[in-house]
Amino acid sequence: MASSLFSDKFAVFEKSLNLHQQRLGVIANNVANADTPGYKAKRLEFEDSLRQAVSGGDENLTMARTHPGHMGGGGDLSQVTGQVREVTQGGRVDGNTVNTQQELERLGETRLIYQVVSELTARRASGLKDAIQSGGK
Repeated sequence: MASSLFSDKFAVFEKSLNLHQQRLGVIANNVANADTPGYKAKRLEFEDSLRQAVSGGDENLTMARTHPGHMGGGGDLSQVTGQVREVTQGGRVDGNTVNTQQELERLGETRLIYQVVSELTARRASGLKDAIQSGGK
């Protein structure tokens, strides 16, 4: 039980950070290929599968808590991966579908989320450290 008390949130934070890091790489690759004829921009999508894993799977099939002290079911985070899809619409005459403005906006949003999750992770670790050091007093 102790391991789930301390690791569940950290596992979600770790998975989120890893997926957002991967997304940053996809965005960087799109920007680097903005002038490459025929290049199709890519998107890394993972929010729905991460949300389902954290909530315990299909929203209609989540386990019910019969007592307020019970912990939720949760899903298998190891199965959550990002799905890369190509952007096929909105291309230029040369067939390139990168919209640099959209990529920069996506970059800013992804960096912000990454920073927030990093801060949440640090605060959670600090809170646990303080609780351990104070001995539960």
